Amino acid sequence: MRAGELDWDLLRGSVVLLVVSLVVAGVALAASYHFWNKQETALERERSALLTARSQYQALDDEEDIIATYLPRYVALEAEGIIGREQRLDWIDVLRESARAVQVPRLEYVIAAQRPFETGMLLNVGDYGVYASSMRLDVGLLHEGDLLELLGRLRREVSGLFGVSGCRMMRTDRELRLAPDASNVEAQCVLNFYTIRRSDAAGGGSAS
Repeated sequence: MRAGELDWDLLRGSVVLLVVSLVVAGVALAASYHFWNKQETALERERSALLTARSQYQALDDEEDIIATYLPRYVALEAEGIIGREQRLDWIDVLRESARAVQVPRLEYVIAAQRPFETGMLLNVGDYGVYASSMRLDVGLLHEGDLLELLGRLRREVSGLFGVSGCRMMRTDRELRLAPDASNVEAQCVLNFYTIRRSDAAGGGSAS
């Protein structure tokens, strides 16, 4: 063999061994990368699940705080007749009792169907809405002070929220009659009884 010439027969085994080693190393490297990528994906999945669990736990904790804070007030408003079904029969009973206590000579009333109350403001009330039942009140009075006493009794004793939209009074005769059943003053008022409940669109149904 001349100088500088390679003995390929001697090197062939080494070259084959090198190629095999490179192939094995490549396969091992690819397998290692695949295993690492799989583990990294699993780790990210576990991190995401942990963050989701923490977020859900925090939301649940916040909901518990909200319930603990507002539930007693909600129950109180419900007991007062502000939240829930309208107390139409109760309103009428209180009106009649108040009229008897004030000794109103004449009492007539008409109560309309409950309707959504338009506040004119943008309010985020969720599934709930404010509803109003309007009553037209026509009474005969001995004197003007009886109307104030009648409305004051209603405000103190009626369930829920109550408001007066307006009243109009007029004398029925030039001469004042002092008999207990005399109607010296005629008064017409529009009263509103307010209730907060789930809106019809949210499945609250009718509260009439």
